[in-house]
Amino acid sequence: MGSSGRHTQPWHLIRLPGGRSPRALGAIAAQFSQALGSFLFQLLAARNLSLEAFGVFALLLSGIVLATGIMTGFVGDSLTVLDRGDRGIRAGLQVWCLTIAAITLVAGAVVGLRSGAIGTTAALLFGAALAAWVIEDTVRRLLMANLRFWSVVAVDLSHLAVAVAVLGAAAVLHGRLVLEDFLLALILGQLSAIVVGLGLAPATERRLASWRSPALGAVARFGFWRGTQQGIRPATLTVARLLVVVVAGKAAVGQLEAARVYMAPALLVVQGVGSFLLASYAASRQESIRRAVRRADKAAIVLVGASLAIGAVATLSVRWAGSLITGDAYDIDPVAVAGWATFSASVAAVMPYASLAAVRGRQILVVLLRLADAALSIGTVAVALWALDLDPAVTPFGIAAGAFAGALLQRRAALSAGTDSAAERVGDPAR
Repeated sequence: MGSSGRHTQPWHLIRLPGGRSPRALGAIAAQFSQALGSFLFQLLAARNLSLEAFGVFALLLSGIVLATGIMTGFVGDSLTVLDRGDRGIRAGLQVWCLTIAAITLVAGAVVGLRSGAIGTTAALLFGAALAAWVIEDTVRRLLMANLRFWSVVAVDLSHLAVAVAVLGAAAVLHGRLVLEDFLLALILGQLSAIVVGLGLAPATERRLASWRSPALGAVARFGFWRGTQQGIRPATLTVARLLVVVVAGKAAVGQLEAARVYMAPALLVVQGVGSFLLASYAASRQESIRRAVRRADKAAIVLVGASLAIGAVATLSVRWAGSLITGDAYDIDPVAVAGWATFSASVAAVMPYASLAAVRGRQILVVLLRLADAALSIGTVAVALWALDLDPAVTPFGIAAGAFAGALLQRRAALSAGTDSAAERVGDPAR
């Protein structure tokens, strides 16, 4: 890989006429395999844990998603874009990967112990799950950087198979499943995925570089902003869940998460296809900014419309279809289902413009705008729960409000990128 920061995803390398190459199909499959495995795992948790225990599990899983997002941006995007053939860069990537994994291990265990929400065993397992997950994510991204998308699918399926096997064994031994069983299943599933992923990676990628004089700064300069950007949305969701815990308790989080899991299969299609299509902006940098924004407008309209249409169907059918998630142990609130559909629409709205702005040299501005809409989301949720004393089921609507506002700001940022580029061309005497 070259050292240009032009792309953070390798999609542009697999686009062939007609878009039907095995690699293109593998890329789409890789988009869905991890999310599908996560959905099935959460489905098992929703059906086997109590509502309160499922709420705690959702909080822990949101921490894992947050840590993984940071690792994906900081190390995953860096190893995709920077020159891994350079010894210093390679060493820097290795050092940062292990450093972040160690930090998450310790931080997860300490936070779990100090929170009082889980016991000592669960806290230690949570720390180990965090570390295993972020390392597995790096292995996964290494395969993607080498365009081995079907290998990524194999990694995801191996994780799911081992995790389900562990849960099955625990159910036979104990007669029921508890929180610790799910955390142990996550750890062993991820460890197996790491082994499979490294086995499927090219031999040259498994070679460790000497750690003398690692290029830590070069990796950090690129990875910091990417890691920050990737971590904002999961952090927003985690804070929102914590607000719900404070106001209404862990069972209320369980209710919200049951609605989110119920919506996940349908919304996965919209968001997965959307992120694949939107990556094309990185391959068309020569296109005029106004034309690119018009394409982004069309993509946003289609994705938002699809999200809302799917959400409407899911909300209307939740009374009878919700039992597939809960096993008739409790009802899923249709208000929460509609809220998560609206949240998905807000994500679909912001994706085209944020992607376009980042590709056109607005990466720092994208992060700042993401922070602004995250603050608006959290503020809206806090007002709804505390000042207005509304039902916690409205929480996803509050999160979506900030994201929709962010979509408008990101669109302006994309347009300003075109204005700046034009000004630079006019003012450049070499032209």
